[in-house]
Amino acid sequence: MQSFRLEMSGPIGSGVAGSMTFEVPTKRLRLVMANSSTVSETISADGKLYTRVNGGAWSVQTLAATDSSDPGLVQSMLDATRTRALPDRTEDGLTLGVVEITLAPAVGAPRTAVQAAMTCTYDKTTFLPRTCANGYISEAFTGWNDPANAIVVPTLTRP
Repeated sequence: MQSFRLEMSGPIGSGVAGSMTFEVPTKRLRLVMANSSTVSETISADGKLYTRVNGGAWSVQTLAATDSSDPGLVQSMLDATRTRALPDRTEDGLTLGVVEITLAPAVGAPRTAVQAAMTCTYDKTTFLPRTCANGYISEAFTGWNDPANAIVVPTLTRP
């Protein structure tokens, strides 16, 4: 796998939506989030984090080698003890595998934080994920190996 997109949407009527593009070999990530009249873009590439709001100028900062957005979340999704197989389901004539993943609380969350569960489907032939949802957010995995997923690193102009 070279690349894919994760299309996200918040609760109906919230106006929250986003798209995250992953380039696997380069370890680049592009996140675009929209909320009402604000569109924020973030690109993580080559040890730098580029951000801008509403199409404005890009700002850049260097990421520390140990930076991670939320290692607890990533680890919880990889932790088989937090995954439970559910019965298969059929969508659009395809039989899909279904799993429930209990996510770890976010880094810094109090110990009493509720652990959210996501129900996810995957293609039983390719084992690629298709969707995840938890009643608050819905995600769809799309654009597998699509050349349009290429992430262009912003070129900053000096003032």
